[in-house]
Amino acid sequence: MSTAVLAALSSASLGVAAQTSVTLYGIVDAAITNVSGVRTSTGDQGRVTAVSSGVLDGSRWGIRGTEDLGGGVRAIFLLENRLEIDNGQVSNRPVSGTQVPERFFSVGGSGSLPAPNATAALNVNCGGRTTDGSVLGARLTEGAPTAVPVAAQVAAAQVACGVYGQAYPALASASYGVNIPGRLFDRQAFMGLITPVGAFLMGRQYTPAFETFATFDVTGTSSNIGPGQLASLPALLEIRESNTISYRIELGGIKAQAMYGVGEVVGSEKSSRLWGINGSYTTKDFGFGAGHNERTNELGQKSLKTTVIGAYGVFGPFKFTGVAGQFKDDAPNGIAAFRTQVLNGVVATINTNPALAALVPNAALIGRNAANAAYDAFKQDGVVYGVGAEYKSGPHKIWATYNKYNDKRPFDADVESAGLAYIYSLSPRTSLYTTFVQFMNGRTAQALPGGNGFLGGVSFAPNTDNRGMAFGIQHRF
Repeated sequence: MSTAVLAALSSASLGVAAQTSVTLYGIVDAAITNVSGVRTSTGDQGRVTAVSSGVLDGSRWGIRGTEDLGGGVRAIFLLENRLEIDNGQVSNRPVSGTQVPERFFSVGGSGSLPAPNATAALNVNCGGRTTDGSVLGARLTEGAPTAVPVAAQVAAAQVACGVYGQAYPALASASYGVNIPGRLFDRQAFMGLITPVGAFLMGRQYTPAFETFATFDVTGTSSNIGPGQLASLPALLEIRESNTISYRIELGGIKAQAMYGVGEVVGSEKSSRLWGINGSYTTKDFGFGAGHNERTNELGQKSLKTTVIGAYGVFGPFKFTGVAGQFKDDAPNGIAAFRTQVLNGVVATINTNPALAALVPNAALIGRNAANAAYDAFKQDGVVYGVGAEYKSGPHKIWATYNKYNDKRPFDADVESAGLAYIYSLSPRTSLYTTFVQFMNGRTAQALPGGNGFLGGVSFAPNTDNRGMAFGIQHRF
């Protein structure tokens, strides 16, 4: 399992020879990767071969410490830094850069896809594929007090697509990637007390729903063959959260956690908050558990809600796992400013362009409809499933997985994947590995394989299959 917080708590609770201990630890993971289905500069399908960091497990280094305070109480801390071994940076971006899925340009969340007679301007401004201009224009002028001619509808669509073409890449540049802010200890940073009645921790921590997901994914969320890779733009669940307070308890095989994330928004106690709980019972032979997260967006509205359940069973050298997660979000977090940007951009374009004079009476309406259509693309409603098998014999380990994301939105962006991984331990600390995964994208889906430490991104076109391969080495210290 990739959540090193559990290792930190375990080492602290088991005790150490000295009363105070500080440990340097980490993972260095590098691989040669090859991914198909990447959009080229001409909009065609291409392949990318790269040296990548964190394919099997995200590369990292960290410091953890513990001090025995007596009476069964210990103080602990953990600081964990993300490391990109291929270039020495602390952040990365998808192989597709700032590209966004083409469904983001569709009509009001309906998932409508390209029409053969789309105009050249729409093709350029809306990412190469879009709905027919008159259809999109009808959506953008819906609600006008009088009928809007088809020519004006097409003009409205061209304006909106031009604004989308500016707004989406700007949003993607600010949001799409791993540790874009460049935090020194992006992976984890917390401290607290372990007491006879549980652990009390504060800082940047893994969320309860994610820990459940990682526990019952056969790979522990490692590599590109796990279910978490199926929908990364936008992400299905919060992996980590800053400014959190958590309580943990372990009683034999029973583990439970409660977390509260303080939004720290001036003047609003409801904005940007997160709370979550989880519970599990695990032994060496079987385990089951559940986790739940809920958050509010920057406006204080109820946002992403995540529920995850999972189980595993061990039979000799074989381990079989299953995990399922439900994700619902009608008020996406961090998108309000983008929505306003689209609205203002459309209105300003119409009002300052003499050639669009016919649209001026409906400029505010067109702007609102364009902003709402863009906003709808970030909403979520779906279920992800993952089943896996593990075989272990001496230095050999094999994973086999099948995963599916069932998108319940009108977009119907379903994705499936099937993957294999082979890991050979050269020593207790060093391993060689290879992975292979096949992605099957549904009608409007455009998922690309990534890795444990990075997002795969967006494929060159919807409803196309692609695959990823990796050959790598990993060392733990």
